[in-house]
Amino acid sequence: MFRTNSSYVLHYNSTLKFLIFQKLHKPTHYIQHTINTGDGLSISSRPYPRIIEQRRELQDEIQKMLQTNQIRSSNAPWSSSVIIHKKKDGGIRFLVDCRKLNSVTKKDSFPQPTTEELLHRLGGHCFYTKLDFYQAIFNFLYTKQTEKKQYL
Repeated sequence: MFRTNSSYVLHYNSTLKFLIFQKLHKPTHYIQHTINTGDGLSISSRPYPRIIEQRRELQDEIQKMLQTNQIRSSNAPWSSSVIIHKKKDGGIRFLVDCRKLNSVTKKDSFPQPTTEELLHRLGGHCFYTKLDFYQAIFNFLYTKQTEKKQYL
């Protein structure tokens, strides 16, 4: 039973995030993603300038992801810059700027659903959850060809 006490909800949410991060975070083996860039040259982006506090936050986040095997060290010729965004709860959202990679990626001809179609599919349900999206980028495996393009 849920109570409306905000401290209980905050504690409940923080507990859920911890449990998801520690227990449920395993990539799916059903799908492997490929980024098709053809035979184009590799792209390497310089890191964005940051103040000292942001560098520390970024290093702490990177260490967490290294310890949980979400990322690994690499000397791949591909790299993308990282953006740090503060969440409402004070946490850090770790974002990778893949715009340069996207610019050389061959477009898929499969039609994507419009926003209207997606909203229509979501309609009529009683409950919605964000749990499925928790650090979603780490829930997919990449083909060996694509792995080298995913480095920061």
